[in-house]
Amino acid sequence: IYPNPINLSVNPLNIIYDLYDGEIYLEIFDLNGKSISSNSFSLSYGRQYINYNSRLDIPSGIYFLKVSAGYKTDFIKFVNIK
Repeated sequence: IYPNPINLSVNPLNIIYDLYDGEIYLEIFDLNGKSISSNSFSLSYGRQYINYNSRLDIPSGIYFLKVSAGYKTDFIKFVNIK
């Protein structure tokens, strides 16, 4: 995930992910566990470069990106700055 820190209201979140299933699900959470944004993509197998343009106007702080594909789930911490 890059850049980190990021201003999500201006810049897209870039994600590099090795995909072994055709469907990927992205969800952004705040520190309280509240879901801020979610989206799913159908992609081909292998290394994927996802440009997640969420255009979220959220306060500065620490957030988590949940990346789910098949039976695998990863959580990635990032910082949003305004």
